[in-house]
Amino acid sequence: MGTEQNSIPEEQSGIDRRRQTRHSIPAAVTCTFFKGDLKGKNSFRGFIQNISLGGASLEIRDDSFLINDSFLQFTNMEMVFELPMPEGTHRITISGIIRWYHKIKKKDVNLLCLGVRFYNVDDRAKDILNQYLMQGTGDKNLIWSLWDTLNPHT
Repeated sequence: MGTEQNSIPEEQSGIDRRRQTRHSIPAAVTCTFFKGDLKGKNSFRGFIQNISLGGASLEIRDDSFLINDSFLQFTNMEMVFELPMPEGTHRITISGIIRWYHKIKKKDVNLLCLGVRFYNVDDRAKDILNQYLMQGTGDKNLIWSLWDTLNPHT
């Protein structure tokens, strides 16, 4: 299993600077990138690794390595989260900016892990996200079974 790590300079990132507690509760996410350098596909499916009211660590599938390193730093993106709740699945849309990333190859799948800081979170999305976070923690191994449910071409 290979890992290529890249990050924004330390003075601009810093896990210890997080203001919100991160929760590991897997859920599906669709990420759309807003930068002109990406040819063709600009929307990718993935899952939450961990999430807070201020940001998230996401794992998205990039089988063809379409996303290059120069594209990733400080790129704005829109994320549509599909959050399973007791009363049903809620979809919320949040904008964010990529703060760090690394590439991983697992089980013949190319993955891109992104650290995203949220901005422009409306009150409805914040309320739903807060309810979702109160559900507790999830099983990180669940992410691998969730990958099996996605069509690799979405």
